[in-house]
Amino acid sequence: MQATTHPCAPCLIVNGPIAEELGINSRYGAFGPGTRANATIGRAVRLILLNVGGAAPGILDRSTQGQPAKYAFCVAENETESPWDALHVERGFDESQSTVTVTAADGTHNLNDHISHQAAGILSTLCNAMNDMGANNSYLYGQPTIAFGPEHAAILANENLTKHDVREHIFYNARLPREIWLQGGMADMFEDQFPDEEMVPIIKCPEDLLIIVVGGFGRHSCWLPTFGDSTRAVTRLIEY
Repeated sequence: MQATTHPCAPCLIVNGPIAEELGINSRYGAFGPGTRANATIGRAVRLILLNVGGAAPGILDRSTQGQPAKYAFCVAENETESPWDALHVERGFDESQSTVTVTAADGTHNLNDHISHQAAGILSTLCNAMNDMGANNSYLYGQPTIAFGPEHAAILANENLTKHDVREHIFYNARLPREIWLQGGMADMFEDQFPDEEMVPIIKCPEDLLIIVVGGFGRHSCWLPTFGDSTRAVTRLIEY
């Protein structure tokens, strides 16, 4: 991650009691400015990458354009308003434990749907937005994240859709037609993982999609593409 021309940055997702204790924002504006804990933790990680890892722009950090998330990229999951198990519970930890999950992520890509009152509409918005030839996931796959706003999550859950159901739907429906996939992007640079498919998925398998709930009310969600399959999300217990 440190030396690539890609703009990815470490995204920290905090779960468990420590998020509230430290005041890490999980609701309105969670990915944005204005919260000391989010900014301080994110900035501390960046300073380590710079001063210990040597990732100075144009020297070791060769990111062509970079992105604002390289300043600070830290958020807590809105577990209180989530209808599903929290990320750390899905990844094998107890609800009462505190964890941090780190992914190599692009900045947030907004998913705006104020009209759909049913799951089918929300999922259609997601799948069409995630069909992105410019995202590494279209060729290098990896573990992108969908951060659902509480309202979108509630619409899905009200129709008894689980995170597993959402992952399955996106795997089979967030796909690029092969004829378009071959026209640009980076199709010729990497091995074709799905040579027999006319519609090429953006994840190798449903389990590769991370799902969290972040934000306040308002029918917005977002997805975070990743650097690709050479980086994997890691979750660690926070002991304090």
